[in-house]
Amino acid sequence: PLPSTATIDSFVEKYRELSEALRQNQQDRKGAQQDRERVAQEVEAMEKAGSVVIEQDLLRIRERRDQGWQLIKRAWLESESLEQEIRLYDESEDLPGAFEKGMHEADDVSDQLRASAERVHQYASLLAEADKLDNLNNRLTAETDQLAVQKDQFEQTWQASWQKCQIAPLTPREMRSWIDQCHEIIRSVGEGTRKEAERQSLMEQLQQRVQALADALQTVGQGKNFVAEDLSA
Repeated sequence: PLPSTATIDSFVEKYRELSEALRQNQQDRKGAQQDRERVAQEVEAMEKAGSVVIEQDLLRIRERRDQGWQLIKRAWLESESLEQEIRLYDESEDLPGAFEKGMHEADDVSDQLRASAERVHQYASLLAEADKLDNLNNRLTAETDQLAVQKDQFEQTWQASWQKCQIAPLTPREMRSWIDQCHEIIRSVGEGTRKEAERQSLMEQLQQRVQALADALQTVGQGKNFVAEDLSA
C-alpha cells in the first residue's frame, strides 16, 4: 500500500525543517569564517606595525623579576648556594645583572602599556574576538556533522516507507504532489465506473419497460406481432 497523505505530510514538514537547519548552518559557518579571516588580517596588520604588548606580557615579566628578587634574598640574606637555580634563571648574566635587566624590562613594558593603552586594548579585543570565533566555528562544525547524521537517518526512513510498494521516491514534496495525482486518478476511475454502472442499470430498466410495452401492444393488437427492439428504436 502507498503511504498515507498524513505520513507524507509529516515527512514534508520534517524535510522542510531539516533543509532550513542545513541552510542556516551553512550561512552561519560562512559568516563566522569570514569574520575570523577579517580578525586574523587585523591582528596581522597590528603586529606588522610594531610589537604589541599586553597585560599578560607585563605579568609574565613581573613574575620573572619577582623570581630574581627571591633568589637574591635567598643568596644574600640566607647565604644559600643557588648556582644551579641562578644558571636556570639567566645563563647570560650574573644574578644582580639578571635581576636589574628584569626590572628594566618590567618598567619598559609598563611604559609601553601606558603609552599605547588604546592600541593594546584593540589588540586584546581582537584576540578575544578571534578566540570567540574559533569556538563558534568549532560549534558550527559539530552542528554540521550532527545535521548530516540526521539527514542520513531521514533518508533511510523515507526510503523504507516506500519499500512495500517498490517505489524509489523523490523528495517528500514531490511525492506529496504525486500521491495527490494518484488519488485524483483513482477518484476519476471510480466516478467512471459508477456512471457506467448507472448506464447499465438504466439500459436494463429501458429494456424491461420496452418489453412490457410490447407485451401490452401484443394483447391489444389481437395477434399482431410487436418486437421490443422496434419499440425501443
